[in-house]
Amino acid sequence: MKILNSIKRLFWDVKKNSLDAEKNRKEIIVRTINYGGLREWRWLIKQYGKRSIFDFLHGAQRNGLRLEAKRLAEIIFS
Repeated sequence: MKILNSIKRLFWDVKKNSLDAEKNRKEIIVRTINYGGLREWRWLIKQYGKRSIFDFLHGAQRNGLRLEAKRLAEIIFS
């Protein structure tokens, strides 16, 4: 699935054409949850699945998510 342009904008420090939905999975999930809106979160669900994102949220202790964003994501993806 193609990465949304609005998600690519979240990667101001990365060359836009170098993003890959699978290779950069963790980074895409983290930045989209931290800085994305509802449209981008919907794309995450279509791309990775609700269960996969839920598992990611409850996996690593330090996954780079802002506390407020993580709390909201846990509610939405649970």
